[in-house]
Parts: sequence; structure tokens; C-alpha cells
Amino acid sequence: KRNLITQVFLRRVVLAAFQDEAKNGTIKGLKDKITKVFSEESTVIYPEEGLEKRSEARNTVMIYMTGSNLESSGAYATRDMNEMAGSGIDLSETNLVIYTGGSQSWKNDIPSTFNCVVDMSLGAGQRVVARTEGNADMGAAMTLSAFINFATDYYPAEHYFLIFWDHGGGPLWGYGSDELFEGDSLLLPEMKSAMDGTIFASGTRLELVGFDACLMGSYEVMSLWSSYANTCVASEELEPGDGWNYAFLESFNTSSDPLVIGKSIIESFGSYYDGKRSASYDPQVSLSLTDLSKISAVDKALEEAADVNTKQLGQIESLKRRVSVLEKIHDIGVTASVEDGVLVLSGAQVEDGVLILSGVRVEDGVLIF
Repeated sequence: KRNLITQVFLRRVVLAAFQDEAKNGTIKGLKDKITKVFSEESTVIYPEEGLEKRSEARNTVMIYMTGSNLESSGAYATRDMNEMAGSGIDLSETNLVIYTGGSQSWKNDIPSTFNCVVDMSLGAGQRVVARTEGNADMGAAMTLSAFINFATDYYPAEHYFLIFWDHGGGPLWGYGSDELFEGDSLLLPEMKSAMDGTIFASGTRLELVGFDACLMGSYEVMSLWSSYANTCVASEELEPGDGWNYAFLESFNTSSDPLVIGKSIIESFGSYYDGKRSASYDPQVSLSLTDLSKISAVDKALEEAADVNTKQLGQIESLKRRVSVLEKIHDIGVTASVEDGVLVLSGAQVEDGVLILSGVRVEDGVLIF
């Protein structure tokens, strides 16, 4: 608790003092330096004594689990962890590693006073294999990259999968809501910053990134993750509190193909809610699997459409200016019309070959009506 109080004090009091560097007369850039050092310190993951790096497995599934109020109030994370444990996944072939944080309390054996790396191949009471010194903000880019780097270092595999578990707010608000850090979420630029600090920014690719969260199935999310993953599973709509059905994990026993895994996620998700429907409960659910290799073509098409629209808007503005000029000419008693492509001004006077428009003046070389 003392560690958490210290973190909150640093964020709310010390860092707040440097919020306006010009006004407060503080050293330029000091706030950013303090923030960087503090963030790096809090996100360091310390392995438990005796933890050894695994030999390369066929798959490593990484789950970034921001418990939030879903766990502290409803034990939804605990229920899903129980689903994972009972899914039938062969943990000798597939590493299942969860990173927990962001909840005031966990309804299982997971501590809430620090972030934990949980190895689901171990039994209750033994499965926490690494931890931070105190609570690390699950809405910070460094926290995500620290977990991914730890998991890929200690649990290497031929194929990697990454799943985000919690609330979702789409491209505007991003993913997650850390209860311990004022509901902080991972925004899309923060996701990019986190991934750029991992092996997935330099050739290695995730087979699949998934969002067991609301509203993350947008084009903006897909465009960002196309740089790091082959496929994405996410919902464009709200998800019920129960989220995904983790029985799909058994499909890793026979395949590492992201299309097979993705379809299994969707089918198990749909069948789970179909089985719960009744006269009083009829959830509207949506989940999609996207081939991220196709996103570059969408990016290009959108850019071309934007270029066309920009040009058309320019033409419209030019037309508006011409109409405005004609309206102003009419206001000074001159009728304008176009005949065979020629502008005809009725009521205007010509003296010695000069067009005379009464009420018109020139200022700084500009014709003023």
C-alpha cells in the first residue's frame, strides 16, 4: 500500500508541479525525464527465484488482463481464468501466460498490490512466476512492452498470439481501464509505442491479436495492428460481460493457423451466447476475424478517395467564390449572365474601352464590391 501511495503522490503532486513548465519556471523537460524514469522503474518485471527460461514451444499465448471493475465487482477475470484452466489446452505444447493488473481486488489467488505474470501450466499458489515491485499502470505503453518482452524472452515459441482482456473504447478511447490509475487506458498511439519496443517491430509477427473487449473492431485499430500481426479478432459492438468463451483454447492442440484459431474463437463465442438465450435474455453479439494483410489495400483506397474528395472540395470552394462575385455584381445594379461561355454584364458602362462598375473599389490590388 505504501508503494501505491508513493506512486499516486508522485503522479498527482510532484509531476503536477511541472505541468506548466513556462508558468512555474521549472527546468525544461524535467517533467518528461521524471515521468520516464518513474515509468521504467514501475514496469520492471522481476522473475521469481528459480524461474528458468523455457525451451521453444509450438505456441505462446499472451493475455494482457486489465482486471478493472469487471474483476473487483464481478469476478469476470477469475471466471475466465477458470475457463482457460478447464479448456483442455495442452500446456506442454502451448504456453499460456497472463499478465494481471489494474484491479482493486482479485477474486482468486492473484495479488492486487503488484502486477503478476501468471503461468497457467502451474497449479494454484504456484502460478505467479514474476511480478513488478508495485502496481504498474496497465494503460501505459511501457507496461505492455515490458510484459511482451518478458513473455517472448522466458516463453519463446514458433507462433505468438496476443489477447487483450477488459473494457474497450474503440479508436477514440482505446483499450482497458486501470482502476488503480484513474481508469487509464491504452490509446492507439500508446499501443504503437509499446509494440515498437518489442520483437514484433523487427520481423517477427504475431499470428493473431485479439480484443476480448467492446468496440475494438474498427478500421483504425486494424490499420495499426497490421504492422505487427497477421490477423485480428475483435468486436465492432459492445460485448456482454462474460466476454469470450475460452473453451476455444483447445483448438491450439491441433493447429497454430491463425485463421483456424480465429474461427474457433468466433464459433465458441456465438455458441456460448446461443446457449444462454431465453425469453428474458437475448444478447446482441458481434465478433469478426480480419486478415490484416488486406488492410494496406484499404489504406490505399481510402487515401485515393480522400484525394478525390479534397480536389472536389477545392472545386466547390472555387465555384462558391465565383457565385459570390456574381451576386455582388448584381447588388450594384449590374446583371451578370453567361452566354456561350462568355460573361455578359448588363447595365455596366464602358468609357474609352474601360468597364465602369459603379460602387466598386480596389484595395491593395483586390477588387472590392
